[in-house]
Amino acid sequence: MYTFFILYSLLQVATLTADAVKPTTVLLSPLIPQKVLTTFNALPNPVKYPEYTTTDGSWQYFSPDTWTSGFFPTTLYALNTRLNLCHSSATNGLDAADWLALGRAASNGLIPLKVKTSVGHDVGFLSFPFVEELIINPTNETAKTVINAFAQALAARFNSVVGGTRSWDSADPTDFKIIIDNMMNLEVLFQSEELTGNHTLREIAIRHADLTMKNQIRADGMSAGLSIAN
Repeated sequence: MYTFFILYSLLQVATLTADAVKPTTVLLSPLIPQKVLTTFNALPNPVKYPEYTTTDGSWQYFSPDTWTSGFFPTTLYALNTRLNLCHSSATNGLDAADWLALGRAASNGLIPLKVKTSVGHDVGFLSFPFVEELIINPTNETAKTVINAFAQALAARFNSVVGGTRSWDSADPTDFKIIIDNMMNLEVLFQSEELTGNHTLREIAIRHADLTMKNQIRADGMSAGLSIAN
């Protein structure tokens, strides 16, 4: 389930390494661009996004309104960043595609979710490719609109009494679940605050982070994973 999140994380680490030291022509395996391109070319129409593989190696695809849907488009953006840092060579396979164009194309299926989505707190994950787009083109109005819509959706899950944003919905309003993963969604609040000047979004993110540190981080630095406020 976390396949593309792990790949994206590895690409980000490679990007940071290349940026902090001296960019090299090869980062990670040259098979990565080949496999990512093959996956892009196999995307269903209407678009569905790969989430995990079965025992025979076949991708399982899910509708855009799924919490993992932002990972694959963001992987394409990450390969574009890697290409800009390392440039193409005979050994790194980065000349296989126009990764920016593919990232933009793959993200299109997420745009309608700005109106309605059922992923709850994971709108932050859906925002990832649009955050990457604004790094490249800060004037992209579609990306701005999507990010702001997702930020408002996440902010609406905030409870000032609890001091955090609800993770999963519950039929019982007093059953207020918060998982450690929700920390990764806070970026969309910071991004939207920069775009709109709505400082309340930053305050929500900080309060949620403070609550997480207090209740979900053990003394040894490990995560408690889930907390429930009643």
